[in-house]
Amino acid sequence: MKLKIMDYNNKKTETGVDFDSLENVKKIIIRVISGDEVLSVLYKDGTAEDFDSSDTRARDYNDGRYILYAPDMFINRIPKFMRRKSSYDMLKWIAEGRA
Repeated sequence: MKLKIMDYNNKKTETGVDFDSLENVKKIIIRVISGDEVLSVLYKDGTAEDFDSSDTRARDYNDGRYILYAPDMFINRIPKFMRRKSSYDMLKWIAEGRA
């Protein structure tokens, strides 16, 4: 199943990242920019890939960022990430210590 990211209107966009096969992934970072999620993947071979939920953003305001997945740091927030209803939910849950 592919990871989906949200824009500021909570519209989901599918990425090319399959969360059932992450063996080549070193780290996944989510940035929330003006309410839009941007997913960045760093692979073990040193390459990187970005997925942006919006192509109509007029301004870039950095609302926050967090590590979604990093096995060497024992971080895997994907199950919680799949239950969010807005692009700000994970930022809120992490700040509250619930993710």
